[in-house]
Amino acid sequence: MKIVADKKSLLELTLPDGGSFACTNIDDAYQFCQKIAKAHYENFPVGSILIPRHTRKYFYSVYAFARIADDIADELAFSDTEQRVFALQSFLGILDSTDESTLTNPIAMAVRDTMKIKVIPIEPFEKLIKAFISDIRFVQPATFHESLSYCSNSANPIGELVLRLFGEYNPQTKLFSEAICTGLQLVNFWQDISVDVPNGRIYIPKDICNKHSLDFSDFPNNIDDKNFEKSLAEIYNFTNNFFSFGKNLINCLISKRLKLEIAITFESGLKMLEKLRKLEINVIHKRVTLNKGDFPTILFRAIRNHF
Repeated sequence: MKIVADKKSLLELTLPDGGSFACTNIDDAYQFCQKIAKAHYENFPVGSILIPRHTRKYFYSVYAFARIADDIADELAFSDTEQRVFALQSFLGILDSTDESTLTNPIAMAVRDTMKIKVIPIEPFEKLIKAFISDIRFVQPATFHESLSYCSNSANPIGELVLRLFGEYNPQTKLFSEAICTGLQLVNFWQDISVDVPNGRIYIPKDICNKHSLDFSDFPNNIDDKNFEKSLAEIYNFTNNFFSFGKNLINCLISKRLKLEIAITFESGLKMLEKLRKLEINVIHKRVTLNKGDFPTILFRAIRNHF
């Protein structure tokens, strides 16, 4: 079974029949999702040994959906962005289709089965698609309120899906999970400043830029160091508030595996924020990342601070 590799392949996966990826049984559908997931671990815990074996296929299906949607948003070289929007909407529409007679799309088959078995509503998937559409039609947020609105679609549904897959989604865990996910999304914005700004993506809200007289029109040449330092301090402090509140999630969890997974994810976010602060205004020139040398510290903090 081939793996998605080009524009034609991505478009095939927006069809109910899945094109050349069509399969006729649910086991093959989950296997297809697993191959996609294992090729792109990233930040979603699909590859973690902390995910129980009997639950992993459900993680694979959810991840495969998010991965392909992300690829549709980022990699389809359409001159008309609305064509990408249409492709994303078509991809989502398969999940909500009432006609299963012609459904041989492996991702849709696996996700629909996961939704049924794990009692997951379609709303988290709708939010993810909405976030990807926002990426395509990107506009610099005017205020942090708009930034948080984006996070509620891009990051928070991932936390919800993880909790639902573990059977630990409830009003209390939802609240704390959203705080952690929002914090992680904001950190992702700040770590990519050196990459995003040259590509016309400024995630620092306009009101913060105006407050500190930041002008990105000739980035990085016309950035005032002192004003930029003040803006960074403000956005980092704002971000840290979400981690401070969200850490309460860890003590609410029953599953020790999930508890450790979330603790590691939480401490990874704090470590990223720590590295951003140390880099200071050099985030203009360098993208901050975690490396293998950071993991022992992250694991130690996860165990020390949460167990």
